[in-house]
Amino acid sequence: MPGYDLKINGEYARIESLQCSSCELILKDAIQNEDGQRFCKSCWEEAISSSSKAQKLGINPKEEIHPDIAVRREIDRLPVLCENYENGCDWTGKLKDHEHDHKAICEYKTMRCPLGCGKRIPLGKLRKHEKEECPFRQVRCQYCRSELLAGDYDDHLLNCPNAPYTCGHCHTEMPRSEMVSHMLLNCREQLSCSGCQQQIHKSLSKHPNPISHLENDQVFMHLQMLGLAMKRLETHFNVALKDIKKELTEIDESNSKFKDKMINESSSLTKQVKQLEERLKGEPSNRIIIELQGEVTKLAERVSKVESGASYRPLNQGYDDMSTSDSKMGGSIEHKLAEQERTSGMLKVHLSELELQLQASLASTYNGSFLWRIPDVKRRKRDAIEGKITSIYSPPFYTGRNGYKMCIRAYLNGDGIGYNTHLSIFFVLMKGEYDPLLKWPFDFKVSLIMVDQDHKRHIVQTFKPSPSSSSFQRPKSDMNIASGCPKFAELKILDNESYVKEDVMLLPKADQQDIGMSSIPVRPLSVYAHFGDNSSLKCS
Repeated sequence: MPGYDLKINGEYARIESLQCSSCELILKDAIQNEDGQRFCKSCWEEAISSSSKAQKLGINPKEEIHPDIAVRREIDRLPVLCENYENGCDWTGKLKDHEHDHKAICEYKTMRCPLGCGKRIPLGKLRKHEKEECPFRQVRCQYCRSELLAGDYDDHLLNCPNAPYTCGHCHTEMPRSEMVSHMLLNCREQLSCSGCQQQIHKSLSKHPNPISHLENDQVFMHLQMLGLAMKRLETHFNVALKDIKKELTEIDESNSKFKDKMINESSSLTKQVKQLEERLKGEPSNRIIIELQGEVTKLAERVSKVESGASYRPLNQGYDDMSTSDSKMGGSIEHKLAEQERTSGMLKVHLSELELQLQASLASTYNGSFLWRIPDVKRRKRDAIEGKITSIYSPPFYTGRNGYKMCIRAYLNGDGIGYNTHLSIFFVLMKGEYDPLLKWPFDFKVSLIMVDQDHKRHIVQTFKPSPSSSSFQRPKSDMNIASGCPKFAELKILDNESYVKEDVMLLPKADQQDIGMSSIPVRPLSVYAHFGDNSSLKCS
């Protein structure tokens, strides 16, 4: 999140020095770089993730930063107005008190109506809005007692079967549902008799001398009128029937298009998930985490849309063939959605692994010593056995600021000849910015060491890089092929509490004395890693 968007209460001479160099708001979690520029912590992280933005701000993503404690304290004491002062709040006080206390309870703070009408309502008026004003609140019809939205109430009254209705002829009031029978049987409406000038009630039984006044030609004329009326009625019904058939045809076409759309959506989602999985297999680098988070969010939105679409059913009750088609289509879509949900679950597992790498990368070292803490060993081993995440990477580390870049790759259920029997540990050279200045091929001796944290019986595997191996040539892609020990140690070692501990102390800088390795000779490269819900590893 950017800085504090608050108005200072009165004048404050130093306000410009308390503004972020990026968002230009009051600094939040202020930090300072080597050039003396101040940034919000989140603004700095956003800037260094984009080379164009970093260049625009004139910063070096690799330069050191540190928290500006003095400025943070000064900002906490700033006199500010409430962020809702334009809505009428007259609170004033220190910025720290605003953020920690007042902000959460301010009655002038607006929030979007939870019922879904879309309006932003002050917190103090939200209860009244929900109970009396919101068109999306639930109300009960006073006549039929059915529940509906308040915004639909007036339209409902026009069709409610129990709402009072007044006959336009005899002015009798009754429930709307009784109006048809009233008009047919009970209403004493005055009508003109076709063929004569007499006024009669709707019931012909009340017509004075109903037959005697009609001559033969008048009877014939009445029959002709009746025949014409029947023909008009037949024409009307034929037109109505034609319209109904047309609507059914359109519904059928719409249903078919909807089915095709759902199939295409599911196919597209499956394709995208496969592409993401390929990227996850081929590019474990931390830089794709942010992009993956966006793509997973988009996938979740699309799955939500598909789920919303799958609940749609055309209005075709009474037509068994279309109902059967809808049922089959719905089952197919639900099956597709279930597959997408399972795939989304796997993506979340991948994403959590990448987020772990991102967090750990902040601890990367440049002095040849590194502590790698791997939590949740049991879960990660289970994921490897089930084929979800077969290997994990350590954050990159370096032999020096301008040295070789490398990482460790671990298979908790083994790899190659060690699959399902041994813990496999590999050394990986990565593409670095200073590779043109370094000696190639890489020829340092590599020792892979798993630390016994109780009895100091360390497990050590050592190998000398082969100059002809592509694993130790200058990297042409993000990382070279891993090289190391596929049979580093038997898998049962992960159940040994001497090597795998619950709360392992995380050493920020390891050396021989830190972990009691006085019997192991010093080498030019020394890196440690701990299996944390349970273990420890060192590459030196």
